[in-house]
Amino acid sequence: MLGKELLRSFSDSPYKVVTPSHKEADISDQKSVLIFIQKTKPDIILNAAVLVNVDVCEENPQKAYLINSLGPLFIIDALIALGLKDAIFVQFSSSDIFGSKFNENPSEKEEKMFPVNVYSRSKYYGEKFLHGADNTYIVRSSWIYSEFKKTFVDAVAEHVRKPNGVFAAASDQRGIPVWGKEIAENTRLLVEKKYPYGIYHFVPDASKADATRFEIAQEIAKILGQRDNLFKKSSRAKIFKAPRPASSAIMTAKFPELPHWKESLRIFILKKDMLN
Repeated sequence: MLGKELLRSFSDSPYKVVTPSHKEADISDQKSVLIFIQKTKPDIILNAAVLVNVDVCEENPQKAYLINSLGPLFIIDALIALGLKDAIFVQFSSSDIFGSKFNENPSEKEEKMFPVNVYSRSKYYGEKFLHGADNTYIVRSSWIYSEFKKTFVDAVAEHVRKPNGVFAAASDQRGIPVWGKEIAENTRLLVEKKYPYGIYHFVPDASKADATRFEIAQEIAKILGQRDNLFKKSSRAKIFKAPRPASSAIMTAKFPELPHWKESLRIFILKKDMLN
């Protein structure tokens, strides 16, 4: 999903964009990663490889840690081993690493983290392996949606268009939906404008923009001009197998805020409707 957004965003850049298949570069295999980087000698690596399904991660922790934790380590280790000291590495992480123990939405300055499931712990350790690495960006975001993969946004929109019973949406789980297109475009800006290396949050203003999944579902119904009584409030514990943080909302103190999620979501949904 994010990989395809990045490919589109960088397609007209001065760089030759290489998108390896799983066979060409298996992120969970250290030798495979080393051989591919040795062969291509990249100027920039954008690592969007991820096992993102939280319930699948919970059921397959070894696979989750291989891809989400060791994968980034294999990349940075290969760059060091091959002496590619000028190569830029961008690792995409998740707001879920913070957990639920915050009164305010955490910014890039926050160092305390309380991941609540295998997925968030695997992303947390993926970041830790990069601590102190040269020429490295870590980009965190929240609840990504994109035309390249079906997400919560698409499931809700489908239900609004063709209602089938009542759609249960969590009213005790807060976050910020973020358009993958905006993450990709700002990643290019981050690299080309040569922002200082470090951690960045790509999100709208969280003090005004976070919402529950139930509220997001209601907004989608509003965008599509339908009634919002197609949904019922439920708890995240009843909907999901693996535990979820009460909030995945984060704020940025280092990078320009993205547009409000309602604005971006409206553009995304109406554009998709026009194409269908």
